[in-house]
Formats: sequence, structure tokens, C-alpha cells
Amino acid sequence: MSSTSTPAFPGHATLTTYVGGKDAPVLEVGELSPAIIDDFCSAADTFFRKSKVIDEHEKVVLLLNSFRDPHIDSWLKNSKAKINADTYTFDSFMSDIWKRFLPPTWAMDLYRTEVTAKMQNKRWDKFVTGVVRANNQLEGHTLHKTHDELRTILEGNMADYLADALAALSDEEQEKISAKEDFYDWDAEIRHVDK
Repeated sequence: MSSTSTPAFPGHATLTTYVGGKDAPVLEVGELSPAIIDDFCSAADTFFRKSKVIDEHEKVVLLLNSFRDPHIDSWLKNSKAKINADTYTFDSFMSDIWKRFLPPTWAMDLYRTEVTAKMQNKRWDKFVTGVVRANNQLEGHTLHKTHDELRTILEGNMADYLADALAALSDEEQEKISAKEDFYDWDAEIRHVDK
């Protein structure tokens, strides 16, 4: 059984995945986004685990038929020497996909529009999920932030009503939240205040 994602915007690529990762994911025709490439990587990792594939070059070979877009297909066919080299790893392959098929400004665009976005009229949990997901898509890039750095960004961009609610807490309650070292424990405390 397969599942195909719905593109965020008309003309964007969709991803077909298979329940339990029994087959390699398929990236359908359309414009790529950081989110769809990230989803493709996650689905590929599931497929590799299910298929017990650990060799990095074999991972690349197993995905060569996973691209329906003619731009990617043409690039694959014209890059055979590089791709067929035993030293060409899955990480290198995906890095090349990111570089070749996303705009050169994709990382800064994602960082500016998602990671450092203001909370505005969202609930805290939706806001944090969006920021963390965007940050995850920046993994391996210099703009990727640690949890401590994300915490600072989130605190600075939370909605006024929530910042006011946190400021109205007793000193003891504020200290309890501030003392949370684990990002997700800290997040849970803020979620509790946002209810």
C-alpha cells in the first residue's frame, strides 16, 4: 500500500511512500522544496532500515529509480561516473540534490521565513513545531541552530500574550521553567502556560 503526499503549492513535487518502508520512496514530478526533500530522506532512511541496507553507496544505487522528474532524471543520467563511484555516499548524493535542485538562497529563505518567524496568532505548540521542523531541514548547514539557540529564538519571537502570561507567573514558577535544561521539557512547560 502506498501513500502520496499533497503538494503545498500547485506545481510542487509530491512524495509517494510505502507502508512500513517496504519499497523505496518515489519523488514525483514537480518543483522541490526543503520540506519534500527532508520527507524523502526520512522515507529513504525507513526503507534502508527495513531493507537492512548499511552500505552508503548501495543506498544511492537503490534510489536511482526513485525520481520521476525529468530534470533530476537527466542529471542522474549525465552524472553516472560520479554516482557509480563506490565512494559516492548517500549524504553526498542528497547534498548534490539539495544544491542542484533548490534555489541558492533556500537555506537563508527558510531561516528567515520559518526559523526566525514571529509567533503571531498561532498556538505555542504549532509555532514550535514549525520552527523545529524548519531547523531540522537546515541540518548540516551553517544556519542550523542548537536547541539552546532555538530556545533563545523562540523566546524572542513568542506572541505578546504568552510573554505576558509567563511574566505574570510567580518568581518560583518562572525559575522552574528557566531551569529546564532539556529543550522538550522547557517546551512542555511553555505549552502548559499557553493552555
